[in-house]
Order: sequence, then C-alpha cells, then structure tokens
Amino acid sequence: MLKTLKVKLINYWKDPVWSKIIAAIIISIITIIYNLVKSYFSDTDFLTEFNKFWNLQIRLWLIFLILLIIYSIYFLFNSKSNSINFIYDNETLQMDRNLFNRIRNELFTSETFYNLKEHIFSSHSFDGEKINFAYLITVEGKNPEFEFFHPELENAKKEWVKSIHEFESSTLGNLFSAVPIGYIGIPREWDYERFHKAVHTISVEEKNVCEKFETLIRKGRRILKV
Repeated sequence: MLKTLKVKLINYWKDPVWSKIIAAIIISIITIIYNLVKSYFSDTDFLTEFNKFWNLQIRLWLIFLILLIIYSIYFLFNSKSNSINFIYDNETLQMDRNLFNRIRNELFTSETFYNLKEHIFSSHSFDGEKINFAYLITVEGKNPEFEFFHPELENAKKEWVKSIHEFESSTLGNLFSAVPIGYIGIPREWDYERFHKAVHTISVEEKNVCEKFETLIRKGRRILKV
C-alpha cells in the first residue's frame, strides 16, 4: 500500500504540471505553519503575522538563493527517483533485453564498432554501405517503440543516438565518392589544412560514438544481466 502510494507520488512529481501544483501546495503549507508558529510565540493573531509575511521586503540575492536551492532539490530528487525507484516486472525486463540485444547484435555490430574505433571513416576510403548504420539508427531513434523502460538505460541510449546523429552531421561536406566505384572518403586532393580539418572533425565524432556505445553496453549488462 505504502509502496504503491510512493510510486504514485513520484509519478505525480515527475509530471511537469503536477510537480508545480505539489510545489505550490508545499510552499503554502510551510507558509501557514510558519505564520501559526510566529503568531503563537509573538503573542499576536495569525492574520497579523500572515500580512507581515506577505509584505516583507526581501533582497533580490536572497530570492535567487532560495530558487537555486529549490531547483537543486528538485533536480536531485528527479535524478535519484529515475534511476533508483524503477522496478522491472518480467515483461518489461524481457522487452528491454530484446531491445538491448537488437542494438548490439543487429543495428550496431562489432564490425561497425571496430570501424569507428579504428577511425576507418576519417582515415580511409571505404565501402559506402558501411556508413548506412548512421542513417538507420538516426531514423530508428525517432521510433516511439525504440525505447527502454529503465530510465538509466533510456538516457544512455539517447546519448548514443545523439552521438551517431552528430557523427552523421560531421560527414556532410567532408565525404565524397572515391575509387573504386561505391567507395567514399575524404578527397585526397584537398589542400593540407582542409583535409586534416575534415579528418579531425570526423574522428572526434567517431570516438564520441564509441564512448557512448561503451557506456550503454556497460549499463545494459549491469542492469539487464545479459
């Protein structure tokens, strides 16, 4: 019973509308309690203290500090609740395992990971089909079914998909048809500065994709036990 109530409260708090309503209620309750206590110890009535409170002059820096504290508490509460309070059932666990295995076995193979790790796309001419993974995963990332139930895994997956999109963007204007037919690469006839700028731009994103993928794999193995 208490566990169910706790989950409901967390879901309400995570909702952008309900979180504001709850925050307003909490602030109102604290304000009322404060004025009741103040009126009791000051030997005055509640309305007098309530009016004093709302007519109190507060320095701007103090308002900023209060808002900063509230935001920090809100951020910490959300980040912890997202990662700690999630509990799998048998069905959602299996669905996340299926998606995880599909990502690492079908969408992003060990060959693709090797090509990125060894900077094949920034240092060599290569078969154009090897880079098709970037377009396919970017499109798949927009599919609402391409989503983990576990918040920590979903965040890692989003970061990985974003890195692939950035890699794909880095190749635009830097990769062109090469010999033999069907191959693409950075044109070797470019001047030194332009050529090495293109190599650096793509290689940075290749590294980024690998790092984000390794993070996703580590989290997936730890959480899903596969």
